[in-house]
Amino acid sequence: MNATGRSWARCAARIALVVATAPIALACNGESSAAALCKPGVRVFCRCEGGAPGAKRCNDAGDAFGECGPCNGAEAKPPPADTAGPDATSSAGSSSPGPGRPLLASCDTAIQCDSGVCEQGYCSSGCAKPSDCPYPDAECVPYHNETVCMRTCATAADCTDYGVTSQCGYTQSIDHWDVRVCAQWGDALAVMPPGASCSPIDPGSCSLGYDGRAVVCTADGVCAPGCFGPSDCPTGSQCDTTTSPGTCR
Repeated sequence: MNATGRSWARCAARIALVVATAPIALACNGESSAAALCKPGVRVFCRCEGGAPGAKRCNDAGDAFGECGPCNGAEAKPPPADTAGPDATSSAGSSSPGPGRPLLASCDTAIQCDSGVCEQGYCSSGCAKPSDCPYPDAECVPYHNETVCMRTCATAADCTDYGVTSQCGYTQSIDHWDVRVCAQWGDALAVMPPGASCSPIDPGSCSLGYDGRAVVCTADGVCAPGCFGPSDCPTGSQCDTTTSPGTCR
């Protein structure tokens, strides 16, 4: 299921949980239609159709977000901390001093975070279900015998704010969706598996930005074993480009 379909599926489940207890109308684009939805002028992280990262701005009335963008195929990193504001759902890279940093802000120690948890280089929290995390900026992911809200990403570049050991890796969320999140994966780092959907305009997207990973995005928009050039192959092998995609030999 693509990102749009997943958002609708998640939305339907969450509406069922809140409709009996909260007089708030929800829209199936992931946003609340109630007043004071967001802080005017705040820009938060979002995903374009197909999964490319972008940003959307809260309007002057504070009751709706604008469209996610840019979505022309160019990579767009999450908004910098000085434009995200203290009330933003996503605040990756925040460098505000002292305690009180929100979920997903970068951190060094747990005392800096509102949640009291600093894992993977950012403020996090435990979770028991997907709705415990601010989707789509975070996912509830099993990690080292616990389940944690973890920052979503599209490529390695999205995790650079969280330290040199933070990597964008493929895994599954608590409800078994395929996700990519920033974590200190180390040797457990996984790229996109064969058959996963990807963007044909970015043949290297299945490798999540890591050289030496022989997985490419084909013209059909799915990840498959193969290579388009030397950097796609492990050290000691070469890319045989007589086929498209080629094979590391």
